[in-house]
Amino acid sequence: MKEVLTPEVVSQIIKLIAALAIAVFSFAVRKAAKSFAKKYDVSAEFEEMNNLEDYIKRVVFSCVQSTNQTFVDSLKKNGKFDSEKQQEAFELTYNAVYTIVEGSVKTLLMTDDLKAVQTYLTTLIEETVKMCKETIENNVVPPINIASLMDSQPTFTTVDTVPTTDVYEFSVEPMNEEDITD
Repeated sequence: MKEVLTPEVVSQIIKLIAALAIAVFSFAVRKAAKSFAKKYDVSAEFEEMNNLEDYIKRVVFSCVQSTNQTFVDSLKKNGKFDSEKQQEAFELTYNAVYTIVEGSVKTLLMTDDLKAVQTYLTTLIEETVKMCKETIENNVVPPINIASLMDSQPTFTTVDTVPTTDVYEFSVEPMNEEDITD
């Protein structure tokens, strides 16, 4: 029997037993976690929190876009967008977001602490502004040259929605002679 149980064989048996113990333990933990989630309906709460966070992010994005269109763009065109106006734009956006999502943020963060809510919204707004600015600077959505479109006589434009944002991609196809009707 000693000839069969060499140190290499014993080592392999120990590794096999350890692997089996880990597999049994992880199986038991997964079963316990599923049981817990089912009993306390944790998955529904998790889904609700994800939906709430997505809602807040959509509101922040919309408010940032609105501030850019109604306030920032005209100031930039006139060369009057300085640090004071930047702070004013932030405050306009923050107040709009806070008015819309105050209760939702408190639910998401599970706190009534105003400082935590302010920090969360401030960070989210700054992140969204940066993302929008990088999108414009990197020409993710290139500007459309109307003159070149008129020269190529486009027939139609197709619109494909990008899944996680409200940005649209456009493609233009040239017109065929058959498509022209009087």
